[in-house]
Amino acid sequence: YKEDEYWPFWVASYETTEGEELPIYLHKRADGLVLAGTTAEPGLFDNIPTEKARNGIMERAVRMMPCIAEAELVEHLGGPRPNPPDGITVLGLIPGWEGLFAAVTLPGIMCSAYMGRIVADLIFQHPLPISIDSFDPKRLSEPSKVQYGYHKLLEARSI
Repeated sequence: YKEDEYWPFWVASYETTEGEELPIYLHKRADGLVLAGTTAEPGLFDNIPTEKARNGIMERAVRMMPCIAEAELVEHLGGPRPNPPDGITVLGLIPGWEGLFAAVTLPGIMCSAYMGRIVADLIFQHPLPISIDSFDPKRLSEPSKVQYGYHKLLEARSI
């Protein structure tokens, strides 16, 4: 990566290879480091990064932005991913709890600053810049009758 090259703040792609769906994102941080991700392994709930995941992320990142091939790998992280049961962001006050808010979404690290600002506005009862009604945690008080997102993919593949 060279300073004078154009680099969008955040880019994402979605590939399907041999029946496997592979999301990838690249995000340039303010300090110049580039985050690349992601993988998802059903049923795995730990923070141990794998060589297979790293190689897959790097291959897709280089296809999306070839200059990544010249980059130095600084760190490789792994961890459990929040996944709302219906695949839709959860953002707001938790029913039945005073002062407890949830902010959960699949692209969490990419949305964390914005979601944090919304939660701060909720806490201090400031007007919100957007409606968050569709993200209300109340919807999860009843079992979901429809499968969305990642869960729908798993169901379709009988995983």
